[in-house]
Amino acid sequence: SLLQAPRGELEQLLASQEIDLAIAVLHGQYPPSIKVIELVRFPLVLLAPEEGGARSFAALCKREAERITEPLVTLAADNALNRIFQDELVERGVTWEPRVEVSSLDLVASYTALGYGYGLSVDAPGIKLPDGLRRLPLRGFPPMRLGLLFQGKMKPVAERFALAAAAQAKKLKSP
Repeated sequence: SLLQAPRGELEQLLASQEIDLAIAVLHGQYPPSIKVIELVRFPLVLLAPEEGGARSFAALCKREAERITEPLVTLAADNALNRIFQDELVERGVTWEPRVEVSSLDLVASYTALGYGYGLSVDAPGIKLPDGLRRLPLRGFPPMRLGLLFQGKMKPVAERFALAAAAQAKKLKSP
């Protein structure tokens, strides 16, 4: 079976052996009992209008100093992508609070294209931008990492799934 769950719940499900493995965004530390296999990394990007606006994140920071007031469109505050971004902003001494929170990267792009602000996304295969948007690389920001979480020795079916997931991730890395 397949389910979606928050990180803490995934860790509990693994610990209670209710699930054999999980695919998750890797962020922060995991308990020593949980093993992690990184599958793929996607760079973080800002989505911006092709015309007008900042041409880079550095230019946006210079224009706005320590507190960026431009609207930011993101996934929910507790989403790992947003936490990775916000943690790095804290490291840089920059504050940029999300103004619009949506439920998918497609909606981040759509709201950004409609002029609601800059959008936080990832540069990953298959993510198409609406006309009028461009990606601003977030140089020096940690990437979003996807990986497998498991405990102990994998059962044969979980091992086959992990191998298939690794093969698919390798295809995403190849041009």
